[in-house]
Amino acid sequence: MINSDSSLCGEHATMLRMSLFARQLHQLPQNELGGRRYSEELDDALSVICDICDVIHDADLVDFVVSGFGQDAWPVDVRTDLAVVLGQIPDAISAIKHDEPFDLDFFEQGVERYLKFLPCENRYTIQCTSLTDWLPNPPDGEMSKSDVKDLILGLAKQFVDIAEKVCPKLAVEPLFLGWTTQLRRLQ
Repeated sequence: MINSDSSLCGEHATMLRMSLFARQLHQLPQNELGGRRYSEELDDALSVICDICDVIHDADLVDFVVSGFGQDAWPVDVRTDLAVVLGQIPDAISAIKHDEPFDLDFFEQGVERYLKFLPCENRYTIQCTSLTDWLPNPPDGEMSKSDVKDLILGLAKQFVDIAEKVCPKLAVEPLFLGWTTQLRRLQ
């Protein structure tokens, strides 16, 4: 869990956590992966990410855990919520690199939360907005720029490591490798 104190830009400190908790990981038999072929014209990295998330979810190998803003366990899952967040990571890392604001959206039904990251010196103020009955408490907080970057890249690295162990054929799909290469360049 990444902690931060409140000192530069906002009033509140926040604890935001996003991570994957893996049980015993093992390579799945090829027949469980569906044998799908990807088209560079019709698919993108998110197509492969979604398929990897489906495989991991169906095999019940990993939990996606998000906590913060007064709730220890957000109602998120691997199949949809993790895939949605992973698809936003390249833009988030690019924004961090250029000291720009960015959003991480958890827009699936039942979660419906939006995190807005606003740069302020070497920190980010994070505003959490809920579109459900749940209310963030506190609704905003701070993390250092490096902690935000580590949190987001750490989630991506965990996912890539798990994908390489569980479904290595999907992990070497050119579209997926392009995504991982893009992340490495943005670091």
